[in-house]
Amino acid sequence: MAVFVNDYIGEAIIAEVKYDKQNLEMTAIILTELCQTTNLKDSVCLDVGANIGNHALHYSTIFKQVIAFEPNPVAYKLLEANVMKNRIHNIKICTTALGQRLETRTLSIYEGNLGMSSFAP
Repeated sequence: MAVFVNDYIGEAIIAEVKYDKQNLEMTAIILTELCQTTNLKDSVCLDVGANIGNHALHYSTIFKQVIAFEPNPVAYKLLEANVMKNRIHNIKICTTALGQRLETRTLSIYEGNLGMSSFAP
C-alpha cells in the first residue's frame, strides 16, 4: 500500500502493515461469521472518510462493493492509486463529503495527519 511517510496513518501502516490492524482483523472475523448466516457478503460497505484506503481495501475482500467517500484531494489521489495498484474492482471512490445538509465548505488540510483534516468554520 502506498502511503505518505510523514503522515500519522502512513507511519502506522509502515510499522504494522495496516492501520488499526487489530480492530480490522477482529472485525473481519465477526463479519465472516455473519456472512455464513446472512447475505452480508452481497452487501455494500460505506467507508466515510476513506483517507488513503486502508479500511476500504480491507473491506473489499469481505463485501460485494465498497463505496469510499474522501473529500480531501491529497488523500483521494493516494486512495485512487492504492485501489488501482491492488487491482481492486469493487471499490467505488467518491470525492464528496457526507453530512446532514447540502452545502459547499472549505476543507482545511491538516499536515502530518490527513485524517484530521476538517471543514473550516
